[in-house]
Amino acid sequence: MTSSTASTSSSKYKLYWYDVSFGQYVFEASDTSEASEASGGLARVSSVQDLLEHLELLSGDKEMPTKLTVGGLALLGGNLIAQSQFKELLLFVLLYLVLGVFGTAGSWTASVARSATVALVAYLVKAVYDGVSMEWAVTVSVVMFLAVMAVMLVRMASREDPRSYVLLEDEGDVADIDATFGLRNLCFMDVKVLCFDVDDRVQFIPLGGLLPKDAVLPRNAWKSFAERERLVKIFSPFETELGTWRLSGRFSLRATAPPVHLSPHPRPVFKNCSESLVMLCICERSHWTSSLWLPFSQFIARVTWPGQKVAPNAEVPLPQRPCVVRVYTGLVFGWGGFFEKACCMLEPGEQVEYDGGITWSRPKTFGSFGSFGFSSSFKREKRKKDERNKLEERRCQCVSP
Repeated sequence: MTSSTASTSSSKYKLYWYDVSFGQYVFEASDTSEASEASGGLARVSSVQDLLEHLELLSGDKEMPTKLTVGGLALLGGNLIAQSQFKELLLFVLLYLVLGVFGTAGSWTASVARSATVALVAYLVKAVYDGVSMEWAVTVSVVMFLAVMAVMLVRMASREDPRSYVLLEDEGDVADIDATFGLRNLCFMDVKVLCFDVDDRVQFIPLGGLLPKDAVLPRNAWKSFAERERLVKIFSPFETELGTWRLSGRFSLRATAPPVHLSPHPRPVFKNCSESLVMLCICERSHWTSSLWLPFSQFIARVTWPGQKVAPNAEVPLPQRPCVVRVYTGLVFGWGGFFEKACCMLEPGEQVEYDGGITWSRPKTFGSFGSFGFSSSFKREKRKKDERNKLEERRCQCVSP
């Protein structure tokens, strides 16, 4: 077996992929001691992004930059709510939404965003200078807590396990593609690719705004990037985040254990190879419910299109036209079946074998929801250093005459 260049999503895992006949993925909980040792001191902080990176390494919580950013914005907005300045709050919310659509990479949008933030800070400073009450403090605290809690819950609920999708070094035909940086979609569905600057620690507004052009990457298609390293967030058709990667070459996106397998067939059918009853929905490829920009598309498609129950080992004929196949589970015995387990974009002459995929176990080293304060990473790192020092002493004793 020979290992190949591969990477998993930004998480506490290292990926080892071996190029055998069936492909083997080995995941290992990564050691964060090197990152903590390289964190340095506050002297190296020269920007807000450096400060967020330093606090992330210091706390051992990858979500710390997001929590601080959301908490800061909630503080500024909560101040307006506590003072009943709802018109100003609505104005700033609409302004930030417009800036998010156009993106903040441009000079004028970045200047307007900074000016709006300075204005919100001025509102906060004026309120504190005039004197605040206990009701003001309680209101602002509740708004901050609810905002951070809501963002964290949404992120946790909309993220795939980081071991489900990986990037492997692309080995496809590159004769007609002249690009050093790019991504090939080898999944069974179209995906949405959002790009961020490598120094962006929060990753709220992608390059090009919230609605960037050419963000959808069809199945088996190739997407070229500018000649520089960047962060990419990849989403599935039902707004589930598949992962975040640092793209610095030519890679292909693959699923490690896909729930469906596609193969050519003159008379395509859907085969339920799992041991449970499923609900099958066949949607038109060009229908608005198949858009990657539609939130909660899996629920809307389930209500819009008729469903068909498929028993284990049963088959259902598929149409000879491009379509979207969605597989649902959960209370299938009634009219239910609202939990989407698979979604694939089919071309004419392709059949689907559904086996249900796998459910990843949660290792002991996997991070929890986190907290607002700093974790006890210093004690853990000191204990690891002591163990390494003791091991080196034993090796020296064994080697010495």
